[in-house]
Amino acid sequence: MAQATTLQPGQIRHLLRVTAATSRHPERDGLVLLLGLTAGMRVTEIAQIEVQDVLFPSGALRDEISLRAAITKGCRQRCVYLTHGKAIDALD
Repeated sequence: MAQATTLQPGQIRHLLRVTAATSRHPERDGLVLLLGLTAGMRVTEIAQIEVQDVLFPSGALRDEISLRAAITKGCRQRCVYLTHGKAIDALD
């Protein structure tokens, strides 16, 4: 089976620039793209995460997002680690 093609870093930068220039909600849409590309989250997981999944009650950003079993493929809870600088900046 052939491996799926992936975006090159230049293509990702271009995608983020075009999104920032043309989107009605550039911050949100850029964050959605970054969570998918850098954290490996699926579209349905991104759409269903909640504020308390990403932030502590104090308002501080979590280092990892615990995805509930109800929103993941296969209905198994999993953790996603936020390590990419651009994704962390977009969440801030």
